[in-house]
Amino acid sequence: MSAVAVITLFVPFASYAQDAASHRLVAEDFSLVGPAGLQTAVWADKIAKLRADRAEVQALAPGAHLKPIAQVWTTTFKGADRSYVVSAVNNGCTSSSADPNSLTCPARVVEIIGGKTRVIADFDLPISSVRGEYGFDASSNSQTRFMTIASFDPATRSISFTDVSNGEKSPIDVHIKLQ
Repeated sequence: MSAVAVITLFVPFASYAQDAASHRLVAEDFSLVGPAGLQTAVWADKIAKLRADRAEVQALAPGAHLKPIAQVWTTTFKGADRSYVVSAVNNGCTSSSADPNSLTCPARVVEIIGGKTRVIADFDLPISSVRGEYGFDASSNSQTRFMTIASFDPATRSISFTDVSNGEKSPIDVHIKLQ
């Protein structure tokens, strides 16, 4: 087989080539008004509900002067021609008083190719975190005893998750197969 034929065979696989990686889901805020950003694209179909929910909270506490933001835990896996964004939004989460550093929140994995986003999966994800100065925000990231880790496996083309609670790691039974 000629070298050109061999290269032609492997070109489709190269676009999927990525290294195995693990990243902590970091807490961050994103604006629900103004210029669109990455998280706005990830949650585009939910922005109206996020705005309405934020306005409802503001109405319950009018003196709080809440900013029009949403909070997420997120990470990105980047490849040659695509990226995968994992994002869990702090809206509609469930929790237990028995485990104050754990929430189960709506999450999704989004594929980005050429600036276009496509939702790969919507699911509920257990999140371990400590409330920061203003909720689950960037100040939550300074501690390492409670966190959620996402891992990309190029061999299985999947993303899996690990919980770190009180410094102890355990796998989360959530595996997202990438298409």
